[in-house]
Amino acid sequence: MIGWLDGTDYFIKKGEERYGIGFKYIINNYSGITSEYHDLKSFDSYDFLNILDDQASNKTLSSLCKESCSLERVGKAGAKFDFDKTRWFNQQYLRAKSKEDLAADLQLILKENGVEAKDDFVQAVCEQLKERATFIKNMWEEGKYYFLSPTSYDEKTIRKKWKEDTPKHMRELKGRLSDLSDFTSESIEIEFKSYLEEKELGMGELLPAFRVSLTGLGMGPSLFDIASLLGKEETIKRMETALEKIN
Repeated sequence: MIGWLDGTDYFIKKGEERYGIGFKYIINNYSGITSEYHDLKSFDSYDFLNILDDQASNKTLSSLCKESCSLERVGKAGAKFDFDKTRWFNQQYLRAKSKEDLAADLQLILKENGVEAKDDFVQAVCEQLKERATFIKNMWEEGKYYFLSPTSYDEKTIRKKWKEDTPKHMRELKGRLSDLSDFTSESIEIEFKSYLEEKELGMGELLPAFRVSLTGLGMGPSLFDIASLLGKEETIKRMETALEKIN
């Protein structure tokens, strides 16, 4: 049976307490499955139908309700509100959205935080982050470095990966990147690996320092993609700032 609990204070309150978002829809006891879904139109889509029944994937929600929902199929046990399942479903829905739609949602959060960015740039950011995000807000929380230069640097990465000779390598790498005429992800990666080969360095000896310089973090999407999106001028500027602050 499918029921709408749009605006139900209890579920919105519980969702916001745990995840900081509102919940609108709950789907109970369809074909023995109990699932809960977030405040999105995702459950009214192919993804929702496909999860419940592969054969139902070409049907509308309305027709599915008429064909399959009846009081006889309602389970006697209380419905389980599974937060983790809602997170997974929301993640699948987010990944299926277009970069234009994601960017429009992210722009709202950027404006709330006083950040202005062009739509095409925000779309590119969404493309890089959507495989790692569960909610739109994650793209801002975990990807602020796309829009703002880091003001601090991950202490664990600095402690483990920023060695005595790291500044020297970073300066030399900065010079090599400055000379690139084609600042694409592929060109940056080729130049970076070429430098490592010449200096007989492993990827783990310099990549973490390069990453923390650009993002302030120890992990994230492809660093070469990030650098290319930031552009040469911003990449070089952040490397210079990191060399000044970390040393």
